[in-house]
This record gives sequence, C-alpha cells and structure tokens, in this order.
Amino acid sequence: MIGKIKQIVRDRYYGFVSIGGEGRYLEFFFHATNAPGFEQLQRGDPVEFWLDDDPYRNGLRAVDVRRIEP
Repeated sequence: MIGKIKQIVRDRYYGFVSIGGEGRYLEFFFHATNAPGFEQLQRGDPVEFWLDDDPYRNGLRAVDVRRIEP
C-alpha cells in the first residue's frame, strides 16, 4: 500500500501512517521495529507498507514501512 506518515513519536518509537483521500482516511499504527530507517522518517513522507494483524490491538498495523520517492 502507499500512504503518508501522519505522525511520528520518536521518544516512544512509533508512528501512524494514513491512506485515503476525498475526506475519507484510514490510519494505521506502526512500531520502529517495523520501519527500516525510522530515524529518517518525517511527517508527510510518502511511504510504502504492508498490513498485518496487530497482536496487541484489535485490528491491523502497518509493517515494513519504507520511505519512497514522491
């Protein structure tokens, strides 16, 4: 999937990716361990990622979150 970094919480090693448009958005949690290059990610960066079951929450999480060129 393709999305954008919505939020990064560096001191807690997690963030959120958003996808969508036209007033409809979905957000997915991701942890730094599932984001190679986490330290370089910035809010608004375009990223590619996969979705996987989240063992700690009821739902899905983003994994293999990688920055892509716009």
